[in-house]
Parts: sequence; C-alpha cells; structure tokens
Amino acid sequence: MVVEHVGVAVIGGGQSGLAAAHALARRGRVPALLAGPNRPGHRSAGPPPVHPVGSARPR
Repeated sequence: MVVEHVGVAVIGGGQSGLAAAHALARRGRVPALLAGPNRPGHRSAGPPPVHPVGSARPR
C-alpha cells in the first residue's frame, strides 16, 4: 500500500503502537505505523534477559 500523505507517524508495532494507530485512524487521521522487522513490540517481548554481575553480555 502506498500512502501519499501521512498525518501522524506511530513508532512501534507492539500493542501500544497498534492501539494508537487504530485510535488515530478512527478519528480521521492517516497514521504511518513504523516497526522493526521480525520482532514483536516491546511490551509483548517479555522481560529483558538477566546477566549475572561480571558475566559477559552478548553484544
């Protein structure tokens, strides 16, 4: 889909981003949803990994 005019950019394709884009569209705005590839939104991804003090953290 090609959109020539975007009224609002929503950054993040998780639950909050989708809800924001939906609410904007219902109010007549044209949202562009920008999300990272191949990964869920932050809130649905689960807690961050825990690394013991002094351990090597993956980069």
